[in-house]
Amino acid sequence: MKVTKDRVVTLEYKISTDTGALIESSVGRGVPVTFIQGRGFMLPGLDSRLDGMDTGEKKDVVLPPEEAFGTIEQQQTSFMMKKEFPADTAFSVGMKFQAKMPGSELKITIEVLEALDEKVKVRLIHPYAGKKIRCELTIVGVRAATARELETGLVEAVAPKTGTAPPPPPPSGDRESIPELDIELEPEPE
Repeated sequence: MKVTKDRVVTLEYKISTDTGALIESSVGRGVPVTFIQGRGFMLPGLDSRLDGMDTGEKKDVVLPPEEAFGTIEQQQTSFMMKKEFPADTAFSVGMKFQAKMPGSELKITIEVLEALDEKVKVRLIHPYAGKKIRCELTIVGVRAATARELETGLVEAVAPKTGTAPPPPPPSGDRESIPELDIELEPEPE
């Protein structure tokens, strides 16, 4: 059975920068990722590249930024309260901070777009935004999704995963706030 929209796909993957730095891999942790094709679970450019592949088939692809984690301009914008930043910060448009994500060593860049009285409009820049991404893919299995899986968008009867899931697609569009974003801010290195 070939990969098409709304089929359940089990995939081994290795995602790295185009210079070879490993970002995420299911290889070696013993559990591939299983998802419903075409539902936005994987990076945007992978859907079209997985279509038509068959069980056992391997493929290496390089995704341009707009098909991976997005360009800098495509990154999510939001508002943050000034009190969330280091005390006595004199905000200016273009100012950047590094923010450590909770439970992770991953750091995003927060760029000030507009400074208001009590809050600032910011762009949240994923560390791999603007970069080409290399994906090594192996289709482990393909099956028809059940009616319940199609309804919920969740794959059923999959062995519990260990490790982490592949990096999610970047969020899109402006946000009014960043709920529960527990980050540590520090000035971005010059």
